[in-house]
This record gives sequence, C-alpha cells and structure tokens, in this order.
Amino acid sequence: MSFGSLPDDILIELFTYLSFHSIIALRQTCRRCCIISKTKAIWLHFFRCVTSDPTGRGDTFHDTPSSRSSEDLENSITRMVRFETNWNNAHVQQIRYFMPPDGYVDTLVPGEHWQAWAMDLACIDPTAAHLQFDLALELTTHNPFSSEAATTRKITIWRVKVDENDELVAELTCSFDVFRTSAFGSPISLQGESLLRASRGPSGIPVYIVHRWKGLGDKTVSHSLLLTQARYVPEKGVRLLPDGRIISIFLDRLELHGPPDVPWEEGTSIGRNMVRAPPQWVFKYKTPINNLQFSVSRPMYYPKSNSVVFSIHNAESLFAFRIITDNESSPEVTTTLFRHLEDREYIGLDTSHAVRNKPGREEAVLMSFSQSPQLSELLSFAGIINKTSDAGLQSHIVVTEALLRVPHASSGGSWRVDEQSGPVLCSLGQRPVRPKCAVLYF
Repeated sequence: MSFGSLPDDILIELFTYLSFHSIIALRQTCRRCCIISKTKAIWLHFFRCVTSDPTGRGDTFHDTPSSRSSEDLENSITRMVRFETNWNNAHVQQIRYFMPPDGYVDTLVPGEHWQAWAMDLACIDPTAAHLQFDLALELTTHNPFSSEAATTRKITIWRVKVDENDELVAELTCSFDVFRTSAFGSPISLQGESLLRASRGPSGIPVYIVHRWKGLGDKTVSHSLLLTQARYVPEKGVRLLPDGRIISIFLDRLELHGPPDVPWEEGTSIGRNMVRAPPQWVFKYKTPINNLQFSVSRPMYYPKSNSVVFSIHNAESLFAFRIITDNESSPEVTTTLFRHLEDREYIGLDTSHAVRNKPGREEAVLMSFSQSPQLSELLSFAGIINKTSDAGLQSHIVVTEALLRVPHASSGGSWRVDEQSGPVLCSLGQRPVRPKCAVLYF
C-alpha cells in the first residue's frame, strides 16, 4: 500500500507523531498533505500535549481548546514554538529602542505638569490576536522625593491596545485622587477592576489600600484598608490576588494576607490604635548579600485551575509558588538549588525563563527552566535539544542556555521577561548617561 492510498484517519494519526517542522515541511509536498496538516484534530492533540499541565500556558485561554478553530490552535502552537526556538537560539526577530520618560509628563492628563511615580500593568488576554492590557499610573505634580510629595496624587487607569497599524493607542478608563504617597519600589498592583497601593503609616508601618471600581468609565471608587504587623513596607513590592488577598514580598520572607475589610475614605488620618492584622501564611528564605540580585517574576493567574503562579530568586535558590485562590489552603512551594550568582551578576525572572547578565557587558545569558513535563514536550515538538547547563538545577528540571549579544552595554538587573506575549524589555547603557531602553521580540 502506497502512502497516497492511506485513508485520511490513518494519515491524521501519523501526523500526531511528527514534529512541528516536519508537519510544515510535509505540508509543502502535495495538496492532500496540506489539507490534512490543517485538520483540527492534529493541532488539538499537540495543544493538549504542551498545555495539559493545569498551570501551563493553555490555562490562560478564556475558553476550552476544543471550541477554537484549527487555525487558532495552530497559530497558538506556532507562537509557542517560535518563541522557544528563537529564545534557545538567542535569535531576536526585532528590536525597538526608546528613551524612558524623564521629568514631567504633560500629555497623559491635561491641565497640570504630571510626573509618574508608580505603575503596573495587567494583560487582558494573552491569546488575543492583538496585544491588549490595562495600565495603572500614579501621577504627582511635585518631585516625588520633595517635602511636598504627600500632596494630592492622581491614579489613572488606561486600556492600551495595539491597532491594525501596529501602533499603541490608550484610552483613559478610570481616574481618581489619592492623598497618601505610595512607597518606593513596586508599591501598586493592578488586578482587574481593583488596584492595591502600599504606603507608610504611623512609625513607617505598611498601609495597604485597595481601590475598586466597576466597569469602564465608572467614577464611583470604593476604598478599603489593611494594616499589617510588619515593621516596614516590603522591599520588593506587593501583589494583589484575584480573590482579594495580598502578597507582601520582603528580602527575607513572603507574607500572605487576607483581603482588606475596613472601609476607608481618602484623606482620612490613620490612628495609631487601629488593629494590625497578622499574615495568614509566611515563607522565609535567606536574604541575598546584594539586594539587587533578588528577582521576582510576574504573577500569572490561571482561571481554570483557580491558581496564581510566580517565582522568586534570592541569588542562590529558586522558589516556585502556587497559590489556590478562593481557598484557605497553604500555598505550594517548590525550592530548587540554583547556581550562585557571581558578583555584580543579575537576573530577570519569569515563571519558566530568565535573563542573566552583568552591567557593562554587551551580552546576556538566556535561560529556560521548568519542572513541568509540558515544557519538555514543547521543546521536543519544536525540535530543540535540551542543553544541560551548569546552573546547578536538579536533573529532572529542563534547563537550556543561550548567549545573546546586544548592541549596547546592558544595565544590570533591568531585564523584564514576558513569556506569555513574547517581548523582553531591557535597559541599555550606563549612568551618568541616561540609559536607553529596548524591547526585544523573539
């Protein structure tokens, strides 16, 4: 029996044993193979293979895979394969340069000379055809470090989209005034239609305020307050979970707090006798010698499994956290020994990828690591050979490394990885020269 005489169902079954590049190559051989290679059953099979982990990429879909078209499934797999292939080969498809804002910003909110103090963003749907996210900005009309910094500030929430011309367009969706200065570092966290802000109260104790609104353009904003028992504001910022709980990230520990439940009005003073809530859960780790070598990944929410996943790296160990939302069970933590970072070596971290570099060097090391078999399945399907590195990770974890050359000296600790949508942000150049920034597309 010849290949051409095989029934369609047999050919479809054979296609499920091929690699991505083999399918694309076979598609070019004849019209029948081209038609069969686009069968939904084939791409649904591969999609489930590389996303079957409940904390995997497929969980970010807002519907079930079987409800998607064959073209959508193939495009999703293609994006995953392209990112992993280019990442592991240190091949950047495009680099866009820009200068970060400096000084006052007049165009965001008319009528005043505003200066940005804090920001956070939340992706709407990482599987959408065009990038779309919400952006929160805290603006002040004064130098944030001056004695006048505690005056009125403005919170603005923007819906940012990429249009058909590949241009970013922003629409102001919510705006309100606040009267407390956010702490330094990563003091705000955007989650849906809620914004968490961390500031300092009496004697410097952390004050958490959550602002909530309903829908685009809503001018009615409610506020709730939480005082913690910590002695100072977390150095590495705060994160707001979908169920309203709060993660506080310190250099030596992570704390999980319940949702703020005290109604609050902006401009009200905070009394020293107000109740300070203890954390629901605490996880301790070693404080790094160099605080700049501490890295936190962007939390990823997976609605199907009701879980939030993120990682922390303290210069010698990698801690992977998984928190079940709407559940009082303790978070799951996986601790992995990691090769010690060298002096003046920094890392930018995401859940399965990282960038390691030293300031002043025109190169960086791209890393892939995961305890999930789904990443190994994806790398195999993409035809990527696992190159075990000297990172010191346990043998059952997939580890690959690639050396990336960048056209300018990179600043240490200023890489931001977004493995869901693909771009990687880095800061180039060194002070006192104003650093130049770039977005790398893989």
